[in-house]
Amino acid sequence: GNTDQQRPDEFEGIAIKIMPGSRNIQINNAYINGYKIAILADSVAGLSIQHCDLSFNYRQHLKSNLDREDISDWMSYHKN
Repeated sequence: GNTDQQRPDEFEGIAIKIMPGSRNIQINNAYINGYKIAILADSVAGLSIQHCDLSFNYRQHLKSNLDREDISDWMSYHKN
């Protein structure tokens, strides 16, 4: 993962990718940080994720601050 923990909006990569159609996957006690995506799973039957620390991965840099809100930080269900 990325070691520059000051810029989580620039993190890249996937730590664990589980391929579609996979079955009975268990992920236990994993510590994953510094990635754009910690775990990517699509169309997986029987996926179990337990006791994992998936903190400090990608976060979008917001333009809002304590003095003002920036409208671009808000999501709209009409235009995303």
